[in-house]
Amino acid sequence: TIVVRVKATQSETTSSIDELRSGIFGDENDQFNFKTQMECCSYNSVMIEKANGTNINDGVVEIDVETTGSEIKDYRKMGDICVDALETLFNTDDLRTVADLIMICQPPKVDFTYFSAYAYFNSPLSFYWDEYCIYPDLNMHEVGHNFNLGHAS
Repeated sequence: TIVVRVKATQSETTSSIDELRSGIFGDENDQFNFKTQMECCSYNSVMIEKANGTNINDGVVEIDVETTGSEIKDYRKMGDICVDALETLFNTDDLRTVADLIMICQPPKVDFTYFSAYAYFNSPLSFYWDEYCIYPDLNMHEVGHNFNLGHAS
């Protein structure tokens, strides 16, 4: 799993790298986080591990992206910009080769309008509006879509 902190021209994710790492993977002070809750809920069938490798800092990546005022307001455009930056950073056009889950924490100026996160089905990508990135229940919901699960009726 990779957590991505986004620094755009006009705005950056509010949480620091350390706060994102703690909120997703936990630490000695944070036992309620995405990792613990996903593993508990799945009876340890889903194990959340920090990705390692070049450009990955203990499960977290920070990307700098140049954006215009109109781009930062468009959540879909910002998603595309972030994916392009990650593909460049990791020199791949298939981010599945980098990590099973890639959680992208967007800056507060990105306009998510009526929701706080979204994810693609059968994909490693999920996107969160700023501080919602460290809400375990929201993380679990969006990652469920990555696992091809829809909403309950």
